[in-house]
Amino acid sequence: MGNRIADMDPLEVSEYWSSIFQDALESTNLVEIVEPKVAMNHFHLLGRVRPENERKLVHGPINDMLNAIQKGDEGFFGKVYFKRSGKLKYAWVFSIGSDNLEALVGRLLEALDDHRPRAKKIDVLESPLLGPSTPQSGANPKGKGAAPVKS
Repeated sequence: MGNRIADMDPLEVSEYWSSIFQDALESTNLVEIVEPKVAMNHFHLLGRVRPENERKLVHGPINDMLNAIQKGDEGFFGKVYFKRSGKLKYAWVFSIGSDNLEALVGRLLEALDDHRPRAKKIDVLESPLLGPSTPQSGANPKGKGAAPVKS
């Protein structure tokens, strides 16, 4: 974001921290956010979690995020149920609020840190370049091309 946080209005600050948290939450590969809603000092993210990831989400990231919430903060992580086209549906909700969103989101990001997949270490194999060992570039008879710098 190009603006400094100090130059943003309160709603923009909430949007900024909502976006940071959403990216971190989705980086666990357990949640897909489908609908973010933002208010001053509060945001609410509605998402999808595959059934096979629910247990992993609850016992990992959600447990650690609940431990990061302090007195005065608001945090709710769970399922919400609703009817759509006459059918019962549910989604996961991640609702965060605080007078100091920066501090709360910072703690939540730390809580999520251990739950993000790490990049695999790649071993690099060095091998010599093959080909002629004589220089292949240089000035041609017309003086064009690469040539040593004269001093």
